[in-house]
This record gives sequence, structure tokens and C-alpha cells, in this order.
Amino acid sequence: MVVVLIGVNDLAHPASLPEAADEVVTADELLAAIGAFVRFSRRHGARSLVCTIPPLSGSDAWTVRAEAVRQEVNARLKAETSFDAVVDLDQPLTVETFAA
Repeated sequence: MVVVLIGVNDLAHPASLPEAADEVVTADELLAAIGAFVRFSRRHGARSLVCTIPPLSGSDAWTVRAEAVRQEVNARLKAETSFDAVVDLDQPLTVETFAA
């Protein structure tokens, strides 16, 4: 089983470095990266447990733009049924498992 949790640093990075303010990741880019991890895992016989991106609120990294991307990614992950399982980190301990 491979746990796929990516996106937090990608969304926080622009806020952490003023010179990186233009480097804004999109929902499509994050979803493509998550999909690549899942495909790679499956090619090697592993199942994938995909996690939604946890909240950034209260952090210096939080921005309206980052939150909008996070919300879009999470909504699309929760609607995706091709993963082995999805853990919703917005709602701790909520796990949706799908038939393989």
C-alpha cells in the first residue's frame, strides 16, 4: 500500500518565498502528479491510498488562491472512484474505500 499525500508544500511554497510568488500550482497539475503516483504504484503491484490536502488555514501559507486550488483538488479526489481508497483529511478518520 502506498500513501499518496502531496500538495501541501506545493500550495504553501509561493507564500514562503516572496521571489516565488508567481509559482502557483494548479489543481490540474496536482491531480496529474497524484495520478502519476497511483499509476506507478499499480505498475509495481501496490495499491494506493490517496489523501485529500489538509487545511492550511491559520498558517502564513494560506491564501485565497491556495485555498481555492485545495478545495478543487479535494472535491475532485473525493469524486474519483478509480483509487483503491481516499482518506479525507478535511474530515479526520473518514475513509471511503472503492472496489478494485
